[in-house]
Amino acid sequence: MNKYLKSGITVLLFLALGIPTAFVIVTSIIQVQKYRVPSNFIAIERSYGNPVLLEKREFIPVLVLEGRIKASEKHVLTYSSSSCSSAVFLASIGDEIVIDQPLIHCGSKLLYSTVNGIISNIVMGNNISVTVDTFDNLIFETYVQPEDVHRYQQNLETQYYNLVYRNTSSVVDERNLISVVYKITSSEAFYVNQKLEIVVDFIDQKMLEYVAIKEAIFLKSSKPYIRVVLEDRSVIGDYEVAIISEGVNHYAFRFIDSLSEPIHIDIEYGVYMNRLYGDLIQ
Repeated sequence: MNKYLKSGITVLLFLALGIPTAFVIVTSIIQVQKYRVPSNFIAIERSYGNPVLLEKREFIPVLVLEGRIKASEKHVLTYSSSSCSSAVFLASIGDEIVIDQPLIHCGSKLLYSTVNGIISNIVMGNNISVTVDTFDNLIFETYVQPEDVHRYQQNLETQYYNLVYRNTSSVVDERNLISVVYKITSSEAFYVNQKLEIVVDFIDQKMLEYVAIKEAIFLKSSKPYIRVVLEDRSVIGDYEVAIISEGVNHYAFRFIDSLSEPIHIDIEYGVYMNRLYGDLIQ
């Protein structure tokens, strides 16, 4: 009797434990099958914003020059210090001076400036030397990308300014920019260290190119790209472009690889990429 009782208890324990376990296993298999990705599933990437039709437009190339007015010539004022028991300077480095302005109190007499400009250096020795950056011939200095420097190495003219190209620096600064210098003339008055933004239009060089706002184009592998999409917002891909010219708020460009039209672009993706990694042009 004990033998049959033990066998019955064993069977009951097996059923009590096995049935819930089997239920859990079967339920898990059903759930896995329910959420399993079909073998023919295709993931479609969508655009960030509404597709914008890209069209060619008649485009007037421009150059945007941002820079400062600087003094181009230095004049050294030399005074004999042999007759000065003591010299008291009435102006310091960085000060603006004008003709006939007292500069040095030399003993009992005053020494005067003979030029207009800004003092850039003072040296005391057998003689007193005061170096002045004069206002006689002012220059305009701008900084550009090394790959674009050839576009700036020419005489430029606008309605208000006449820029005569002078020279290009051989040194790239910490921003990876190169200095380009022009002699500048205008009917307007200039001031040393004055900031200027000069936009030069090349009306005689009109061209027909794709044009998009600057935010649409982003850097990828250090090259300019634009995202191309379909009207239904599905993404075709990122395509490298060659920038032909820069406007105030837009670029004129060509695709490196030819694309069949119509072409739609995702501007919002470009905005996102520029915010994430920095604007195309710093």
